[in-house]
Amino acid sequence: MKNVLVIGSTGQIGSELTMKIRNEVPGSTVVAGYIPGAEPKGVLLESGPAEIANVCDGKQLAAIVDKYNIDTIYNLAAFMDGAIQDCIDHLIVAENAERLKESEL
Repeated sequence: MKNVLVIGSTGQIGSELTMKIRNEVPGSTVVAGYIPGAEPKGVLLESGPAEIANVCDGKQLAAIVDKYNIDTIYNLAAFMDGAIQDCIDHLIVAENAERLKESEL
């Protein structure tokens, strides 16, 4: 575990986990993944990189993985307003589009 992405890093558990790894794993890069409206603040923002990391956006997450050479992901994202079905629908549409694109090649 050298390069870590913590999705949901601004939540109660995510913020503690992000700081714990940053403080206790020498040489690690720990990216604080967040969504707009839940931006990291204070020491969480100042102590390391932060990126918008929407768990419903596979391309966005893949870009973060590539950018920081992520080898470990902790997904602590939470759905508080019933939006889980929208996320599932979005991921299914994206997966189907990728399969269609591959079949046309």
